[in-house]
Amino acid sequence: MNLKSQFAMFAAAATLFLASCKKDQAINEAGSLKLNGGMAAVPNFTNPTGPWVVWGGKGDLYWSGAINGYGTLPSTLSFPASGSFGVNYAVGGRAAFNYLYKLSSSNVGARGIQRYTVSSSGTVAESGATLSLGGAPMFQTNEVNFSLYKPDTAYYSNGDAAVADKLKIFRFNPTATPMSTTGYTAIDFSAVFNPSATNVTNPISSTATHKLIGSKMIIDRGDYIFVDVLFGNSYNSLKQVVQATNNVYVAAYHKATGHITVSSFAGATNIGLFNDAPLVSRDEVTGDIYFSTVGNMATASPTSKILKINAGANTINGSWKVDMLGDFDVQGEFNTLTVYNNIIYTKVPNTNVTYLGSGHGVSYRSSIWQWTAIDASSASNASKLLNVPLDNYYAYQNARVINNEVYFIYNNSTPANNAGIKKITALSSSTFTAAAAPIATTAVSGFTSGSGYVRIMGLDRL
Repeated sequence: MNLKSQFAMFAAAATLFLASCKKDQAINEAGSLKLNGGMAAVPNFTNPTGPWVVWGGKGDLYWSGAINGYGTLPSTLSFPASGSFGVNYAVGGRAAFNYLYKLSSSNVGARGIQRYTVSSSGTVAESGATLSLGGAPMFQTNEVNFSLYKPDTAYYSNGDAAVADKLKIFRFNPTATPMSTTGYTAIDFSAVFNPSATNVTNPISSTATHKLIGSKMIIDRGDYIFVDVLFGNSYNSLKQVVQATNNVYVAAYHKATGHITVSSFAGATNIGLFNDAPLVSRDEVTGDIYFSTVGNMATASPTSKILKINAGANTINGSWKVDMLGDFDVQGEFNTLTVYNNIIYTKVPNTNVTYLGSGHGVSYRSSIWQWTAIDASSASNASKLLNVPLDNYYAYQNARVINNEVYFIYNNSTPANNAGIKKITALSSSTFTAAAAPIATTAVSGFTSGSGYVRIMGLDRL
């Protein structure tokens, strides 16, 4: 059965489900500690009920919110009377090494990467000074990124830095107090744009005004560090550089030799937006790296795609893709991405979509986004819907994989302010094939958000 038929069948079932759904924001999702590049080892979670933290959002433009507890933590976490906690932009964080990390936001005096601790009694505290990236509290652009690799090594890029530093990846110690770049040498990728460079395979020749490295992808895997390459002459309304060509570029830096290999894929542009939840996923079973590229939803040229770098390779696989229009017959984009054991977990709209009301589809924030599983190992990109209510994409956070379970956030307006979390046991190609569509899920309940917090923006597992 194709996905369009599944949408039709699921719509009727979803209507009945939503009518009977509890309105108490059943909430739970987990912070995959291997998000955006991963860690050296899988953490040992002995208690499946917690501790979790929930990022709750209010209904205003900037999704202002708070952090609440779940599982073994109190439902309401305690903040000191003063402090810079960066939750005015409550789109979730990243949990690693028993800390929470987040890009700072509008109520923070210094722009940068923040680190929090959450005690068993529910006290939230800043842990060490913010790793300051300079500039105004609210990001000047959406071109700042960081990746947590292991307890003594993490990476960040800064699209608001001086011109030369925009082409560097900086290393820092994410568990030091304060977090520091001391003792680490930045990795310079400027040779990527030098056609005469001898240490670069396939350098890029471009006179573009804006050139950036690692704004959406920084992954340390094996012998290489992989970063996206972005160049263009203008910024769009979302403060992201508009790619000058309909190609997506990835540079692979060999850690032992310093050699850089650039690869590209035609008919795609930059990796998807949103720094708090980059659209990049490393399959921790197979070692493949996947990433989602945006598309032009008005013209469908280019179309949004999911691409990959095979395990053991240092270039994009030019013969593999999942295409929004070609595989799902809809003009939209893949705006979430998690891959585990060859199964892609993403969201697909059930109708054509528009960003800014240009007339070719419904609003991006409509309740149209359907959680979907795709078998990346199948020749036909076989896909099946998941039995999760439609989502309105106010929450950017990707699906989480914790203890071989996958968690999905949803927010929608039917009934008003309906929000929750569903989970499934992580699929394999065989269990995916055997599962009936829509694939059954289990509701996770027990969390009640603070007064006025009507959306689930993210969850993280400490």
